[in-house]
Amino acid sequence: MPTLRICAKGHRYYKSSDCPTCPVCEKLSKPQAGLLSGLSAPARRALQQLGISSAKELANYSESSILALHGIGKTTIPKLTQALKGEGLSFKKNMTIKKSPKTVDDYISTFDNDVQVLLSKMRTTIQKAAPAAEEFISYGMPAYRLNGMLVYFAAFKSHIGFYATPTGHEAFKKELSVYKTGKGSVQFPFNKPLPLALITRIVKFRVKQNKERASKK
Repeated sequence: MPTLRICAKGHRYYKSSDCPTCPVCEKLSKPQAGLLSGLSAPARRALQQLGISSAKELANYSESSILALHGIGKTTIPKLTQALKGEGLSFKKNMTIKKSPKTVDDYISTFDNDVQVLLSKMRTTIQKAAPAAEEFISYGMPAYRLNGMLVYFAAFKSHIGFYATPTGHEAFKKELSVYKTGKGSVQFPFNKPLPLALITRIVKFRVKQNKERASKK
């Protein structure tokens, strides 16, 4: 049953799922030009979860790996292919596709030992900051839920992606400015220490946000 939600910007809307995205904010923030401008909201979110906002970034992935993302349909691929061609690019060839893990343990085990250490640190830090949160897999990556979605994280070729929703990242915009960021995402490179104290603060902020939102229902 749909429930009334109020986003951080004061927009009121109804939703029946745990998705924290405000449809009003989504509409207002839709890009007017570029790769994401012609895509549906689910497709934009799927790409943004991976930190993809340009054709150059998209070219690092294969067509099949993008098609496997939740929110990407077959009708989206021709649009993305055309956008790549417009910049003289194409999808990456022969990229290994991993089956979607069922648990966070499964997810972490698919990576090399040094990356497993970083992922385990992310996991432990989030669990300590939000001990009551439910841990599960969403969009093929570790995710945490408490009164709605809190945060996600994932490992890539050279970084750990951390996703605390747009409001979570906006609140710590200054601290995150030293990293590569996207809408609701930040990349922590493998060659730098994970900012565990900052991650803790962000997670606790999201817990507080969700709790306040839930109390208004």
